Amino acid sequence: MISNQKVLFTKEEVNSILSYMNDTESVISKKMIKHNGVLYKNGEFLRKKLDFTDENIWIFEKIKKWTNELNVGLIWNSLPFTAFRKYREGDFFVKHIDDLNEKYIMRGGEQKILTISIQLSDGDEYEGGDFLVWDNDKEIIVDKKIGNAIMYSTNVPHEVKEITKGVRISLIFAPRDTNIKFNNFLI
Repeated sequence: MISNQKVLFTKEEVNSILSYMNDTESVISKKMIKHNGVLYKNGEFLRKKLDFTDENIWIFEKIKKWTNELNVGLIWNSLPFTAFRKYREGDFFVKHIDDLNEKYIMRGGEQKILTISIQLSDGDEYEGGDFLVWDNDKEIIVDKKIGNAIMYSTNVPHEVKEITKGVRISLIFAPRDTNIKFNNFLI
């Protein structure tokens, strides 16, 4: 399942999200990864937990409203996994499917089954870095417009092409299976 793309956040809202990220930025991983025998640099993975506070509840509510329009109801009964991805020149992420076995099993046995990716960089501020997802065999290039969001099942192949200039930043939401209520919607 791949949703329609939508510019969900304005530039001003994205700047607010970025200022929150920059206030307490912490790098989880910044390393070379070996995937199918190929060594590659996959950018910085910034684990920043977004809490339900007055300061940022609007982010969750905006995502919830959008997913409801798509007949996927998000229920914020527990915090979703959130992280920022920062790709610099030379960084990329090979085509892959997220590992559903152990990597995305969360505490309490909850599982990640959806990913929502939000573009936080203006596509004019970097070169390369196309974000690709596949709907069966059809390659879809995700719009680089600032604030653009796309939702896809965890079993959908996706990739970020190499950044040749500048920095690409995205916010990843991975709702837990207990956060999701489907209304006539199949993954």
